[in-house]
Amino acid sequence: TGRVKRGFSSTKSSGIGNGTLFWPDDDRVLTSIRLEVIRDGIEDYEYLYILKERLGMLRKLKLDKEGTCLAGEIEDTLKIREQIVSSPAYYTRNPQEVFAERKAVAMLIEAANKALTGIEIAKGQ
Repeated sequence: TGRVKRGFSSTKSSGIGNGTLFWPDDDRVLTSIRLEVIRDGIEDYEYLYILKERLGMLRKLKLDKEGTCLAGEIEDTLKIREQIVSSPAYYTRNPQEVFAERKAVAMLIEAANKALTGIEIAKGQ
């Protein structure tokens, strides 16, 4: 392997899978798929953290039947399904399943925010 000159930077070409997170291009830096996947993982963690926070907020309030149902749905979602991740080495390779799970978490965050806002408005009246 030799040195490869690309744009503003010279890099030593050592092959695929060398842990590179950024790739030089003519006049900019490109992110690697590896970095994008790391970012996705961080965002997934943040979503789950926010959802857990909302669950804690809901539990502190007197909930009606709808609020109790929402809290139960959040609890179920926070238990990561085994077909998504069963261990660090075994997880789904189907991106559609991951996207569907992310969407469900996002929708529950929105529903919790709406429920909490409604409760706050009702308390203020």
